[in-house]
Amino acid sequence: VARYKEFFPNVVVMNYHDKRKSLLERFYCDAIPHAPNTCKKAKEMMKNEREEKVNGSYDAVYEELTYAAHRSGMINVHSKEYCEAVTIAIKAHQEKTLKLSSDVFPRACPSGQILDEVWDISLRSEKDFMKHASNGL
Repeated sequence: VARYKEFFPNVVVMNYHDKRKSLLERFYCDAIPHAPNTCKKAKEMMKNEREEKVNGSYDAVYEELTYAAHRSGMINVHSKEYCEAVTIAIKAHQEKTLKLSSDVFPRACPSGQILDEVWDISLRSEKDFMKHASNGL
């Protein structure tokens, strides 16, 4: 965070995996200061959409498990339809039978060196963009 604050002093870090509040609510109520009306609307939206997601993200974990099983020879994914059926079955087993979410699967994070390289590329592109944008390009 310190590296970001060097260039952007008002950075707010949000924990994407914190499920106590919705992402919308955390963003509009916690990260954006002085937005009470938007915060209130975000809370109302989240209250009304407990069963249905407005803009749900795609969780590729189950599809990745399907392809891992294919690569290891456990199954033969021979069509898109079969891949979708296996993915749905894996998700149903995990969430309905085992009563677990995809959050329990370990995540592999890039090394610090790779993260630093991505940071440097991102920062350079942001600076280039801002330089060109300020010149009217």
